[in-house]
Amino acid sequence: MINIENIMTNIYILGGVVLIIIVLVVILAKKDN
Repeated sequence: MINIENIMTNIYILGGVVLIIIVLVVILAKKDN
């Protein structure tokens, strides 16, 4: 059986990592300009 709670937790963790990366990219882009 697939544990839905584990899947949701992984999705939230991956989503948080993606958001952090996007924020860092935006900050670096603003610094370059």
